[in-house]
Amino acid sequence: MIKTALLWVRKKWIHILIWTLFIFYETVVVRLVFGIYGRPLTYTVHYFTIICYFYIIAEVGLPWCLKEKKLIPLKIPVFFILAIGTYIYLNFLTDVLLIRFHYITHIKSVELDEKFMLKELYRCIYFTAFSTAYYFLMNYIREKRKSTLLEELRLNNIIKEEQMGRILSIAQNDYLKAQINPHFLFNTLDFVYHNVVKCSSVAAEVIISLSDMMRYAIASSDSNEYILLGDEISQIEKLIHIYRLRSSEQLNIRTRFDRDAMELRFLPLVLLTMVENIFKHGNSYDENFPARISVLCTNDILTIETLNKIGYNKGENNGNNGLTNIIKRLKFAFGDQVSFHHGPESNFYRVSINIPISILPDK
Repeated sequence: MIKTALLWVRKKWIHILIWTLFIFYETVVVRLVFGIYGRPLTYTVHYFTIICYFYIIAEVGLPWCLKEKKLIPLKIPVFFILAIGTYIYLNFLTDVLLIRFHYITHIKSVELDEKFMLKELYRCIYFTAFSTAYYFLMNYIREKRKSTLLEELRLNNIIKEEQMGRILSIAQNDYLKAQINPHFLFNTLDFVYHNVVKCSSVAAEVIISLSDMMRYAIASSDSNEYILLGDEISQIEKLIHIYRLRSSEQLNIRTRFDRDAMELRFLPLVLLTMVENIFKHGNSYDENFPARISVLCTNDILTIETLNKIGYNKGENNGNNGLTNIIKRLKFAFGDQVSFHHGPESNFYRVSINIPISILPDK
């Protein structure tokens, strides 16, 4: 309760200060000019009536009168006649009670006559004018704040649009660079291939396979659509072939790809990332434990799985960035209907995806 009162005082301190100065000024003038000094209760009751009248006019009456423009000519006279009449009668009733209980002693009685009404009417018009001025001043301040806020919002929107324009411009430039760089790279690989093929057919074969894989990867990353699993499986075979050509050891990998899976549409680069992790982080050279890659259709479920012996560099990241990316893409595309599991099993590492074929896209 005390905190609420303190907050109210802090919020209304200007009003309190002005009313305090005004009441002090009037009481001093009455004392000096008329030689009359009333009791505190007399001042309290009269100024309480005045303050209530002031804020009723400013906070209730004028907003109600000016709310509907068509009814303003009718509402304003009706409201002010009632408000002024009520103000005069309350002051008359207050004086009667204060005289009866001897809080006012300089007069014996008061009558609701023309003289009394004219005296109170002057005071009433006096405070009505101040109250009306206060209403329009506060309304002006509110509208000014509103227009300032709208202007700030407009400027902020302009700044955001300019920032978005700059970001878009940068993105467009980056996109153009991304188009130029692969173009330059493929032309260079083509040049290298034609110059190497005469010297080393193996090196030339690696270059052409690598070029095809990079074209596929760039085309897949630029596309938001699904791809045929058969297309990605072709890239998997090229990747395995490259590793076989460049490796001094005998690569030991077993693959199993169902023909039915070849025509299914799926997210690009998922299987390629899984297989790449085998070469980056697994051991695919053990004669007794071959790495396995399978894409199977069983009981209307597509299962994509890799299983490999854990390599010597198992502490280096373990391909978690690529797998995390796969999880996010699968969840975004297929929701909770997709099942993704990965982790070590004894001395092996398994990555497995299971998804109902019925939710895969047709096109």
